[in-house]
Amino acid sequence: MKKYLLIMSTVYLMSSNAFGKDLGRITADIKGIKEKFGSAIICFIFDSKNGFLQESKALQIMDAKKNQAGFYCEFDVPMNKEYAIAALQDENGNRMLDKSFIGAPTEGWGSSNNVTHTFRSPDFEESTVLLKDKALTLILNMHY
Repeated sequence: MKKYLLIMSTVYLMSSNAFGKDLGRITADIKGIKEKFGSAIICFIFDSKNGFLQESKALQIMDAKKNQAGFYCEFDVPMNKEYAIAALQDENGNRMLDKSFIGAPTEGWGSSNNVTHTFRSPDFEESTVLLKDKALTLILNMHY
């Protein structure tokens, strides 16, 4: 019985916030979407410059939700950390940002802080936001 209680207590502590990881929520409101039949809006959150904008390195990936105000994504993540968010409008269902032969995006995209450059993608440092309160709302503008 004591072994069972120990196991259950450990499971409870691991699944709760008992280890001090206060969670906050980052909400990304996505604006300027060109609605196209069959396309999906996909959001990514990153907590490191290592692999920023690479799907395989994302902390979380989710399809955007839609309400009366438009599309949005919500990420529940530990507070007091820096994050960068990216969104893409996947028009062909391959769940990645397609690019032309010269490397220019052929689908809509956006990133936190709405940084754009003529010949390169935004980097992690210029896209980061600090989650220091329980809730942070960002606006991501889509670029086409």
